[in-house]
This record gives sequence, C-alpha cells and structure tokens, in this order.
Amino acid sequence: MQALQRPCGCPATQYAKQADLPLHSRTVSLKAPCQNVCLRTTSRNAQQRLHASKGSADQATEAPKAVWPDPEPVDPEKEVGFRYDAANLRWVRDNKYSEKYWNTTVKPLIGAEYTVWPAVHTALTRAGLKSISPEEAYELQQQGAVLVDARVQRHYDEEHATGAVCLPLFRPVQGKTWLDTIKRVAVGSMAMEATERDPEFQAKALELLDKNQKVIVYCGLGGTLHVGVKPWAPGRRAYNDPDRAFGRESRSLKACHELILAGFTDVIHLEGGLGQWRHEGFPTEETESSN
Repeated sequence: MQALQRPCGCPATQYAKQADLPLHSRTVSLKAPCQNVCLRTTSRNAQQRLHASKGSADQATEAPKAVWPDPEPVDPEKEVGFRYDAANLRWVRDNKYSEKYWNTTVKPLIGAEYTVWPAVHTALTRAGLKSISPEEAYELQQQGAVLVDARVQRHYDEEHATGAVCLPLFRPVQGKTWLDTIKRVAVGSMAMEATERDPEFQAKALELLDKNQKVIVYCGLGGTLHVGVKPWAPGRRAYNDPDRAFGRESRSLKACHELILAGFTDVIHLEGGLGQWRHEGFPTEETESSN
C-alpha cells in the first residue's frame, strides 16, 4: 500500500499496482472527495453555497426549476432560411435560402402535396400557438372546448380521450398506381398501415367543427415547437440543440397549422399528446364498433 494525498490535503491510500485497479479507480481515488467526508472540502463548499444563497429568500425555500432559453426573435418582415441536412437527417437553419425556401410545398410521387416542416414551425411560432398540459386541456374541455384527435381512424377507434372527435390528418393510401401498391406492401410488411396526407382535411374540419370555438388538437406523442433541450437537473438552464432547430414535428402540430389556414381562430396544442393524457390519469375510451 502506498500513502498518497488528495487535492484537499487529506491522506488517501491506493494500491501500488495501478493495473490491479479498475480503470475508474485509478483516477477517481485521488480526485474524489473522501469517503468519510473531508472537513476542508465540505466547509469550503458550504461557504460557497451560503454566499450564493444570500440576498434571495425565495431560493432558500423554493426548489429551482429548469428554464427554457429565451426564444430567438423572429422578424415578421424577414423570411426564415432553412435546408435539409441529409447527412444527419435533420432540418437546419440557413439564411442563404431565406428567399428560396420560405413556405415551400412538396408534391410527393404519391399522395397530396404538403408544406415542409420548417415553414410550418415558423408559421406556428409567429402565430403564437399555445401548448397546454393535459390538466389544462381537461379543464377547458369541461368548459366547452373540443378535443380533436388528429390520428388515423383506426387508432382513434382503439383508444382516444373521452369526448374527443376524430379528424385524421392522414388517410389510408387511396391510389391504385404501382407506386401506391409498393407503398402498401412495404409498409404492411412492417405490420403498419400505409397512409398519406388527406387533401380534404380543411374541408372536413369546417364541416365537423365551428371555426370560432376553442379547439385542442392532439396526436400520439404531441411534438414541440421548442428548439431547446430541457435539463433533468433542477436549476439548470435549457440549451439550444442543433438537432432541434425547428422543434419536434408531429401530426398534431401540422393539424394545428392546417386549422389556422382554414380560418379557425382559437387553436391550442395538447402537450405530450394522448400518451401524456393517459399517463396523468385522464379518461379515455374506445369506439364501440372496435369491440
């Protein structure tokens, strides 16, 4: 055994043969605090904590909370540039393309055309779309708001929030071309249903709902407009993530965009989707015909 010292000045012991120790023990043994609580280190840390807590009585009684970073200012007169980073399978901001790619629509080989996600994200951010918790959504539902399920009909029939109406953003593939057939077979081989955007979504929404009533839209997971990552540790500030330059896209957020374009005046997004609604214990039901 060889007697050594830690940075705090307290004695520490270590095997003479470092090769006999686990890798983490070779470095941690001298740098980590003493197992029997080093008085020098503890007192110094206590003084630092005491100094940091002075002048704020609230911090002494309330646990600090993680905070989202301030949103980037959006100039309504300036378009947001973006491009697709195929190497990392993500959308990134790039102002070189601000005039070229704003509000871009894509027409796939099969199915209806749609607006690319970065343009949807920017439009929803500028519109000030609000995301609320399941608890808030439930309270608003009791006051007359309508819950709208944007998932496909089959998933709605299996389970949905009690009282929600079904308004799928996607529908089963309708075409009869060889490309449609390939898509149905390929997706079906993974035990899933091949779908495409429903070009009649806005018309169906206007037929089913009053565009002046409060509408709360959800899907399976919810998605987010936040471009940052929320830390798990309390008191730490969230940070911007390049992989989330345009949040996390979802069917419910895209459905919110379509409803706003259709003239709906009070559209709200359910944070966490049906999964969070169920997790927090709010009621769900299934369609009778699915039994």
